[in-house]
Amino acid sequence: MKTAQKTVRLLKQFSLDAPELGVIELSHRLQMDRASVHRLLQSLCGEGIVQQNERTRRYSLGPAIMDIAAVRAGWPGVADVARKHLNQLRDRTGEGAALSRTDGASAICVTMVECRNTVRVVYELGERIPLHCSASGLVLLSHLEPERRAALLAQPLERFTTCTVTDAGELEAECGRVRELDSAYAADTYLEGVRSVASPIRDAQGRVVAAVAISVPSARMPDPSIAEFRKNVLNCASAISDELSLKE
Repeated sequence: MKTAQKTVRLLKQFSLDAPELGVIELSHRLQMDRASVHRLLQSLCGEGIVQQNERTRRYSLGPAIMDIAAVRAGWPGVADVARKHLNQLRDRTGEGAALSRTDGASAICVTMVECRNTVRVVYELGERIPLHCSASGLVLLSHLEPERRAALLAQPLERFTTCTVTDAGELEAECGRVRELDSAYAADTYLEGVRSVASPIRDAQGRVVAAVAISVPSARMPDPSIAEFRKNVLNCASAISDELSLKE
């Protein structure tokens, strides 16, 4: 089997259910000898495609994958601009963060940094979440052209939890609040037990082109802390917007 095929097959073994894998596991999955798997992993580590957990010695997808995914998502270069700010946001809050942009009726994750806590909300690059049921989605939905937003809200909207809002009138009113606050808050609307805060990213012309968000287990975002999370996300979004504007 050619090296390129082996590489692609190896990378496809990583998933939300198996974000970290060891040499033995990969050897079994790929039906390859351990030495060959190890050599391939070391080569990929050198390019940042995979990375090794120093404590567990297991492997996961590396930061270079984010750059590749950002290109596929249709916004080349955004990962490089945003990642340092997302890292700073994680350092301030202790939580992971993600950058998303509109893709049809969904928000697609373009780049992210993971939370270091064992219990966390997992982001997946390229993952699509309907606009009506997450903080990032509400930010993006709020800043669509009114005709496009009305058309999206006129479609049947899926209910993911008992808290998912599917009424067009309620969502339009919420979009007004999001624009007023320049941020969105959502609780249990896509996943039970998850709260999120998001804010818009703007280009040099002031157009909203993306959203930055923090999503955390509800216990780590009690009501008194929402305002502080909102402030940190707003500051991060502003910093990314400023840097993106300078690059245009």
